[in-house]
Order: sequence, then C-alpha cells, then structure tokens
Amino acid sequence: MGPRRKAKHKGLGKHRHLKRGIRDLKNRGKDIDQIFESLYRDDNLDTDTTELKGQGMFYCKYCDRYFIDSNALTGHEATKFHKRRLKALSAHEEHVP
Repeated sequence: MGPRRKAKHKGLGKHRHLKRGIRDLKNRGKDIDQIFESLYRDDNLDTDTTELKGQGMFYCKYCDRYFIDSNALTGHEATKFHKRRLKALSAHEEHVP
C-alpha cells in the first residue's frame, strides 16, 4: 500500500472563459455616449448622497466615479484612464451633429 493521495481538484479547466465574461461585466463602467449624454443633460436628479463614497462630494463627471477624498480624486485625474476618457469624450463631441 502506498501513501494516501490527496483528492484531485476539479477546477475550471477548459471552461475558464465562461466565468471570465461574468467577471468582466460585474464592474463595467458607463460607455462614452452615456457619459456624454449625462454631461450635457440639464436635469439634476436629487439623489441621496449619504450612501455614496465621500458623501458624493468628490465626483469625476468625465469617468462617472465617486471618490472618498480629494487626494483620491486628484490621483485619479493623473491616471491614463482619466486622460484617455477626456480624449475620447472630446473626440465624441466633434462627431456629434
């Protein structure tokens, strides 16, 4: 008799791509056209800001994200993601009639 063997883990194997799509959609942000519409919409919806990060005070309107403090917001404004979003919004503005 040999030593006791550990049970083989079944894992995902070749079906890993099925879970990947769900994971990627979970934290998906808004698209460029949705943000563009919300930038130029006149109606201000009164929402309860007590449940938002930083009580809703630190908001990046170009990326549609709330931050907990001003340091996090200024750090976000220096990222490539924010700069690319600004560039995409300006390009989208040129194409809108």
